[in-house]
Amino acid sequence: MFEMKFWVTISALILFSIASAQQTINVDDPNNRNQINLNGINGEPVTMVKYARVVDGSIFIPAEFTNSTILVKNNKKLINNVKARLDIVEHTLHYLDEKGNEFYTRLPIEEIFFPNSATGEAHIYTQTLDLCTTNKPGWYEVLEKGKITFYSEILKTVTENKPYGSATTEQKVVTNYKYWALTGTGCTQPGKINDFINELKKINPAFEQAVAGQKYSDKKMEDWITVAKKFNALQ
Repeated sequence: MFEMKFWVTISALILFSIASAQQTINVDDPNNRNQINLNGINGEPVTMVKYARVVDGSIFIPAEFTNSTILVKNNKKLINNVKARLDIVEHTLHYLDEKGNEFYTRLPIEEIFFPNSATGEAHIYTQTLDLCTTNKPGWYEVLEKGKITFYSEILKTVTENKPYGSATTEQKVVTNYKYWALTGTGCTQPGKINDFINELKKINPAFEQAVAGQKYSDKKMEDWITVAKKFNALQ
C-alpha cells in the first residue's frame, strides 16, 4: 500500500508552492486536500503523448514501476514501499498511488533505492551531486561508496525517424553514461578510465600496485566499478 507519508510530503510541498503564489488556502479544512491536483506540480499533469511512438528503448529507469524506498532531500525519514520509476529525460520521479494512478513529482530526491530481491542488493540513484559545482540536475546511479564515491550520470536522448514507405514517425531512446568521482580532494568527471586510474594513483600511490598489469576498457561500466572498488579496498 502506498505510504501515507509520501502523500503528506507531496501535499505539504504543493501547499507551500501555492501559498508562495499568494493564494489563500485554509489548511485546517480537510476538504482542501482533495482540491490539490496530485497529477502534477504547477499544473503539469502526467502525459506520455510526446513519447507515444517509442519503439526501442525507454525513457524510464527501471522501465516498469518497481517497488522502492525514497529519501526526499532535507527529510531524514525514509518513505517505503513506493511503486516508482525515474523519468531520465524530464528529470522527474513517477509513482503510483494506492489505486494504481500515476503521478509525477519534481521534489528533490536525496536518494531512491530499488531493491533487487534476487541478489539482495539495491540500485541507488540521486538527483544532484552536491560537491560537483559543474554538474547539472539529472539522475545519477551510485555505483560504489567508500573513500571514493563513484557515480554514473544517465543520459537518454530520443531520436525520431520515419521508416521508408511509412506514414508514421518512430522514436528510439538511446542511453549513454558519464562518470563522476567524489574523493577527499573534490569532484572529478573522468572521461577515460586510464585518466581515472592515474588520478587515484595520485591520491594513494599504493593503488599503482593494485592495478598493475591489468587492462580496463572505457566502454565497460563493470571495469570502471572494479577500479573504484579496488581503490576503496586499500587500507
